[in-house]
Amino acid sequence: MVSSGGEKTSNTFFRSPLGIVAILIVAIALISALVFFSTQSDSGDGNDTSSNGSIDAGRVAFKEGDFDTAEEKLEAVIEKDPDNAEAYKLLGLSYEAKGKLTKAADAYKASLDADSDQPEVIYNLAGILNQSGKTDEATELMEKAVKIDEDFMAAKLFLGDLYAKQGEVDYCFICRA
Repeated sequence: MVSSGGEKTSNTFFRSPLGIVAILIVAIALISALVFFSTQSDSGDGNDTSSNGSIDAGRVAFKEGDFDTAEEKLEAVIEKDPDNAEAYKLLGLSYEAKGKLTKAADAYKASLDADSDQPEVIYNLAGILNQSGKTDEATELMEKAVKIDEDFMAAKLFLGDLYAKQGEVDYCFICRA
């Protein structure tokens, strides 16, 4: 890119440490979603009115990139079963894929209200909070995720990056070790 003065300029955000962390967080979230959906059952033709059938139909629609259908199926499950943590989690992933981050965060929070022992959901919510500038809240959530699953390396790396962002260099290296 050339500026009006003839000098070369570039978008330095994506080359900065923060930009690289942001890219890694998005990539890890998408990979996590793909891995999650690839390990789930593809049964459910979308005609089943039970919660599992609608969840399966929502999952299949998400995998196929049909986020509107996924949302519709998952919202129907939640209407019948407002404490269904899995339906809220999948709905959050669908909203996040569409860039509806506020709705995604609300869905992730509802999923955690129904079942607080979900490090992947905590990870996704922390990513959204971090993008919104709520680093302290994101850090608290990531600390919880790492306590739940000490082998969750993406969470440890993210937590280390959050500590680094806050200037907590000593904690940063502990998380990355």
